[in-house]
Amino acid sequence: MADKVQNALKRLQAEARRSSEPDGRGVAIWTVPEELATEDCIQIMLDGAGIQSMEEAKAEIFKDQRFEYLDEKTLDDLLWRFIHGCLLDRSCDRVRMFTNQHRHEMLELTCYVPVEHLTVAAQREILGVRLLPLDSEEIPPPGPWFRLDEPIGSVLAVSVKGTNHRLMADRAHATAEHVLGTLRVALKLAYPSILDRQLRFYLAETWAFSDGTTGFGVGSRRVYGFDLGDNLPELEAEAVLHVPQAARNRLEGRAILAIQWINRAILAPEPVVAVLYHFFALEALLGTRSEGLKGPLIARRRAMLAAAMGAGFLHPHANYFLYENVRSAAVHGGVTDEVGEDTARTFSGDVRTALQQFLDYANREGFTKQSDLVTALDNHPQHAELVDWLRQNGGPLWDKHFADMDAEKDRRK
Repeated sequence: MADKVQNALKRLQAEARRSSEPDGRGVAIWTVPEELATEDCIQIMLDGAGIQSMEEAKAEIFKDQRFEYLDEKTLDDLLWRFIHGCLLDRSCDRVRMFTNQHRHEMLELTCYVPVEHLTVAAQREILGVRLLPLDSEEIPPPGPWFRLDEPIGSVLAVSVKGTNHRLMADRAHATAEHVLGTLRVALKLAYPSILDRQLRFYLAETWAFSDGTTGFGVGSRRVYGFDLGDNLPELEAEAVLHVPQAARNRLEGRAILAIQWINRAILAPEPVVAVLYHFFALEALLGTRSEGLKGPLIARRRAMLAAAMGAGFLHPHANYFLYENVRSAAVHGGVTDEVGEDTARTFSGDVRTALQQFLDYANREGFTKQSDLVTALDNHPQHAELVDWLRQNGGPLWDKHFADMDAEKDRRK
């Protein structure tokens, strides 16, 4: 049992037994189930500090693989029952009782992950992971949730531990992805004549464990298809559908470039790649080469574009944060923050809206040069108001940006 879990539960136990009053940070109330309720205890309340302790306990428990079999709803109920027990008997340490009752013994299994478009004649080992030919007797038989038909050509056997098959499969897939990634690069180094198209082998969507459990997950390369039906008349109103293949002016050239990057993002299987491509699209619309495409400038112009089109100030913090922690980190050889599908989806929607507003703003004002459009944004009547608001409410990232900007102005004096 990890000490962090024990310590988190001890803090929650202490908070539960502390006399609490609402502290302005909210309260959480749990109605005690009928089988546990007494005249003196029908409801339990946690103040802000108690809620924080409960969230910290949940976070530490979910990190411990002995408890990963629990879903969030079940864990919530167990922790409230833990708190209830702490109140019923204040002299008893409920931490050990909780951990002994709810932790599961770790499973140590082999996860078999099929690989599409990669064949092998005999077993090979790469980074401790075995690559098996399809005729290996070790591989579980195919079934409804475990495919071995074409284009599958081999199977990776990954050792994994845990108490939740779904999460164990995710960890096995992460290991398998790393193995395939290093294999592709090693093959190109050893045999430069190999075509890139020959190395586009991927993990399949199904998996099986050595205990007989099977499952699947929808892969990022899955294509669903779309029926356009009679939607085309509604689409005709979109300004982007009137951007020609060959640009008639510099502004249309930037719009075409943004459309190309957005398409690459739509087709990208990984959220972080999609975010990078969408940033390149946003920079095509609102950046200027001589300015170095700095994050604060792009984010500020994006906010100003929304306001110029009557959509109000769009807080640029999210765009700036992603720029610094994803785009800038990737381009300069750093480690990028993990990007989830929800983040990528939200950002992609904003970039598409920016393209629409970019075209509408250009049409309204008669711009034919992208440089004229961004100059108009930088000198917009509301621009000073936006900058003042960011100075007061932007946060640490913007504080640093304005400090650097003010220092540069002082140097130029």
